[in-house]
Amino acid sequence: MNAHDVDVITCLELTPFHVITAADDTFIKIYDHQGNFLKTLKGHDGGVWALKYNAESNQLITAGTDRTIRIWDLNKFVCTHVFMGHTSTVRCLDLTDTEEYGRVIVSGSRDSNVLVWKLPSNDKLTDSIDGNIDDNEPITLPMLDRNKYYVGTLKGHTDSVRSMSVHKDILVTGSYDGTCRIWDLKQMKCITVLKGHGNRVYAVCFDHVRQKIFSTSTDFRIFVWDLRIDRNYSYKDFDNNRQLTYNRPAMILNGHAGLVGLLELKGDILCSAAADGSVKGWDVNDYKVLFQYYHDGTVPTSSFWFDENFLILGSESQFTICDLRTGKQLHHELLKDADNIWGIKANGDRVYAAIVQDHCSKLAVLDFSNKVEREGYINYDSNVNGGLCVDEDYMMERRGKTFLRLLEDWEADHRPNILNHIISLDTNILMDHPTSDEEYANWDRDADGHSS
Repeated sequence: MNAHDVDVITCLELTPFHVITAADDTFIKIYDHQGNFLKTLKGHDGGVWALKYNAESNQLITAGTDRTIRIWDLNKFVCTHVFMGHTSTVRCLDLTDTEEYGRVIVSGSRDSNVLVWKLPSNDKLTDSIDGNIDDNEPITLPMLDRNKYYVGTLKGHTDSVRSMSVHKDILVTGSYDGTCRIWDLKQMKCITVLKGHGNRVYAVCFDHVRQKIFSTSTDFRIFVWDLRIDRNYSYKDFDNNRQLTYNRPAMILNGHAGLVGLLELKGDILCSAAADGSVKGWDVNDYKVLFQYYHDGTVPTSSFWFDENFLILGSESQFTICDLRTGKQLHHELLKDADNIWGIKANGDRVYAAIVQDHCSKLAVLDFSNKVEREGYINYDSNVNGGLCVDEDYMMERRGKTFLRLLEDWEADHRPNILNHIISLDTNILMDHPTSDEEYANWDRDADGHSS
């Protein structure tokens, strides 16, 4: 069986052509949308902790504990470039289109720095000195000053860069030093420091439309930073040669009772998930709670996916699909044998989940396109674990609208096909899952045992 050889899938990505998983075993696995294994990408010397897909060129960018950035051509399933420069684990990365440098990679590391790189093309001949290129070997660029793709280093954080969010030339980072920073990639400098969190910053989201930043730490709260509040400072002032400091947020969103480790913004909905098993959807215009869900037993929420109509949740021994248009839980038992759900992606009529079952990591593909009746199916809408609450005005607004085809007009006496009976990744469990706030905060560690 094509498998990872470690316990947890660290990354799950869905592209127009593939499903991609990565793990601490150094490997990257490629599957088609039906879950059929296609290829293993080899090259990293350590666990892969971050990856991003570039749709325009069908490239995959990966990074992890070996401190390198690797660029892969998914047309040929080969690594084309290896960038070196970080001195510790690369924990996060992203892609953005800049005015000065075009498409760039931004990578954040435990070395407290953010490095910026131009995204190379799939054509390695442009980097050849004598025209001789080995298609099976990547171009390795170990020296920053000799790497033509290296743009610069953003210095300012004093601890691990844990998360980032970027739009065009504006990059927001969150660090274990307790601060968030706003960087101007055109000037390659920090322009604003956001202080106020008493401890490590775990997640950041940059809402460029409303000029707001959302950040979370270990204090169970979500900070809202409004860049328009100061009359002497507005979004247009980013080109001025100055650095501002915000000592407190404009607003604090309360309601979670555990570490808020997951944060995602889609449109005008901010979704947050915490170690107490709660998931909340906030309207970023007025901060009204549009929907909220509590896992049974208050186990930490380890993954979620949502759009305007549906919410899919994963945690220890629980996988739940909710219809936000009706306020009902559609399914709670599809992956009832899973010990934990580490990642969720959805597209059209399929849901992809990275799970742990019987001490093995697996990729579950749930296909809702061919609805099959199952005799004796239990209607879980009225008999479920956990609790869902959806704002009535929001339900009325969403009824009759379709954001994705996923589960459209789903009937309670039907269930999806589970393709290939769940594709096994055959990975053994070597650690216990977090069951408390303290364990949840300490779980996110590198292979060498240091907090990442």
